[in-house]
Amino acid sequence: MSSSRPVFVLATSFALAACGGSAFSPVTSDDGGASGDAASDASTSDASDASPSDASASDARAPDAPPQRSWCATQPLTAICEDFDDVADVSALAFKWQGAVIGNGTIAMIRDPLAPSAPHAFGATAGNNDAALLLHPPIVVGNATTVRVEYDLRIDRQGVGLFDAAALVTLLLGTDPNADTAVFLYISYGGGLTLGWSDPASAGRGFHYQSIPNATPTAGKWDGRWGFTVSLFNGSLRVLHDGADVGGTDNGLGASELHPISLTLGAGIAHDTGTVGTVSILVDNLVMDLK
Repeated sequence: MSSSRPVFVLATSFALAACGGSAFSPVTSDDGGASGDAASDASTSDASDASPSDASASDARAPDAPPQRSWCATQPLTAICEDFDDVADVSALAFKWQGAVIGNGTIAMIRDPLAPSAPHAFGATAGNNDAALLLHPPIVVGNATTVRVEYDLRIDRQGVGLFDAAALVTLLLGTDPNADTAVFLYISYGGGLTLGWSDPASAGRGFHYQSIPNATPTAGKWDGRWGFTVSLFNGSLRVLHDGADVGGTDNGLGASELHPISLTLGAGIAHDTGTVGTVSILVDNLVMDLK
């Protein structure tokens, strides 16, 4: 059963980052990262240092090997599919997505030959009460009744305190991070993943969570595909790991939240107020599907 945690409202940090944080334009650095004018101690170099190697996957192929098809080219048609392999740096990715960059943390394109679709993965690093989010332009829901979000995940730093949390890839049921419901998995104290969602501003912006048993990814390695489904028909929220349902709640969303006109996907981190330190993640093969 889900619980309410009104004191530590994770969704508020996401909203405050959009409202009071510095929304920064990506500035390409020597390592392909981007940072803001008021960037925190979570630097692009931190994210780059977390990757196992700067070698490209293509470097390991024979010079005369035929070009490989991108991961997204092998997948069924979805509303959004991003394998991060056709963009050279985060500025190019931000131009391709044409969304907003929010927060004082850092986003970067990381070269990782161990990424599920090498050579690139999307990296995000955020300190306390920071966000490092790249928003995709909104997608119209139409007649869809189910939304699926999935991605390959690697957690490199998990500086999350006892009353702290760091939301990962975020699905916004609408377009306004200050007002609309958000659904996400977040890193909680101890490194486990928990399902979280917020009420809309019209309902007080409360935060809810549902613990997921045995959902603690191993730090520093790719740990399969994580994600969730959202039923826009009955409000059910289910967590996925490698395609299997591993927990959730069957009545998470209220009736007023079940009919959004648009959905907005945010890749990165929103780190709630805490006292511990930095969170860094890598994401690859990000998909949002509507049915």
